[in-house]
Amino acid sequence: MKSWLKTVHINQVGHLRAAAYYTQLSRTIGLIVVVLSAVTSASAFSSLNSSNNQVVLAAVGIISLIATLFSSVQAFLNYPDLASKHQTAGLNYSKLRRWVEETLVCTTVALELKDKMDEIRRQIDKLDAESPVLTQSFFNQGLKIVDSELAKLRGVK
Repeated sequence: MKSWLKTVHINQVGHLRAAAYYTQLSRTIGLIVVVLSAVTSASAFSSLNSSNNQVVLAAVGIISLIATLFSSVQAFLNYPDLASKHQTAGLNYSKLRRWVEETLVCTTVALELKDKMDEIRRQIDKLDAESPVLTQSFFNQGLKIVDSELAKLRGVK
């Protein structure tokens, strides 16, 4: 049961880290799109007066293309939705972790513990099936944080 607790905790931390990462990535790409679109619009209006300048027109076209590419990547990869799914998964793993901790502390009867273990197993399987894939990188981040927290609790540096 303690290994389940650790795995649930790792998944909780990993999903919350993934949510933060994808939220930041979405904001960064969105900001790039806004800036490039603004530059393109401003350049387009300024090039109307000097439409003979091919360099300016080419630069406006390239910036517009880059803005469109970033916008398309953001729409295709759907980072805001992915961040939301990881956030939900992290919060659900957090609830499950607290329940497992409570079960470990409060359950003293073996038969009752067996019933709770069956339910915990079902909940872990359900969360694993519903949650987005946690990449190895985020799992490793979660493992490192959880191991560090456990070491602090044991008094190990």
